[in-house]
Amino acid sequence: MKKTIAVKFPLEMQSFFDGIRKNRIKKILPSTNTAIAIDAVKNLYAQECNKK
Repeated sequence: MKKTIAVKFPLEMQSFFDGIRKNRIKKILPSTNTAIAIDAVKNLYAQECNKK
C-alpha cells in the first residue's frame, strides 16, 4: 500500500521551484512535484550547511 505525505510550502518559494523545474526539464529529468520538492529540500539543506 502506498502512503502519501502532503506538504505545503510558502508561496514565496514558487520562484525557487520554478527554477528547479526548468533545470530538471533541461536535463531531461522527471519534473514531478515530488521530484522538485526533493530537490528543493536538498538545495535548502546544502545552503544551510554552507552557512556554517
